[in-house]
Amino acid sequence: MQETVDPVNVVYKTQKLLDELMENNAQVLLGGGVDNMSKYNYILGKIHIIDQIKQELSNPVSYTHLR
Repeated sequence: MQETVDPVNVVYKTQKLLDELMENNAQVLLGGGVDNMSKYNYILGKIHIIDQIKQELSNPVSYTHLR
């Protein structure tokens, strides 16, 4: 028996996971967990790409082909 996966549910859960990742990375920056500029830029880059992915997922046009 094959279970059907609801694409909207997948997007919702992915957005929730991305929110958690964004929060964790922001806490590292705000909490002083960065000891050099290279690490700071790396974490800032992660936050930026997470934000871009969240924007793509919030745009219904980018996943209408899943239905």
